[in-house]
Amino acid sequence: MKFREFLRELHRRNVWKVAVAYTAAAVVLLEVLTHLFHNFEAPHWVLKVITTLLIAGLATACLAAWGFEVKEGRVRSVPPEPQEVGPALPTAVTAAPPSIAVLPSRT
Repeated sequence: MKFREFLRELHRRNVWKVAVAYTAAAVVLLEVLTHLFHNFEAPHWVLKVITTLLIAGLATACLAAWGFEVKEGRVRSVPPEPQEVGPALPTAVTAAPPSIAVLPSRT
């Protein structure tokens, strides 16, 4: 796989979006936790462990985004082959005529 094809595949599978969103959320979370841990005088190793877990989670989120492409409620990991896609069949969509519901009144 060529490098440009690899970058196109990352873009198609929304790996970039997942990586940016995860990084932004992790930075905000770390900022908040830094202030909270400082105020509560938590040991320094706690923040180091959380930072390490967030970094490992970034790799996990990117791998999950690569493996699963979620669009319109469907999960796809591979695009359909051209021979699998048939010609579009024209379908006439008929709208139901407007109707009025009459409910009995409570007296």
